[in-house]
Amino acid sequence: MIAIKRLSKTYKMGKDNEVHALSDVSFSVDTSEVIALVGSSGSGKSTFLNILGGLDTDYDGEIIVEGK
Repeated sequence: MIAIKRLSKTYKMGKDNEVHALSDVSFSVDTSEVIALVGSSGSGKSTFLNILGGLDTDYDGEIIVEGK
């Protein structure tokens, strides 16, 4: 099981510009479930997968896998 709690990611684009790629994303997926991640270009799909895969560690929120 994977649980995502209040996941947020903001990119700093220069001194005065921020891009909020993810904002307070929460959901869970049980062991036998299959999900699809869909959305328009720039909606945060790759950012979410990079965080979930451990490639990006600069985020707010929790990712719980098998209770850990």
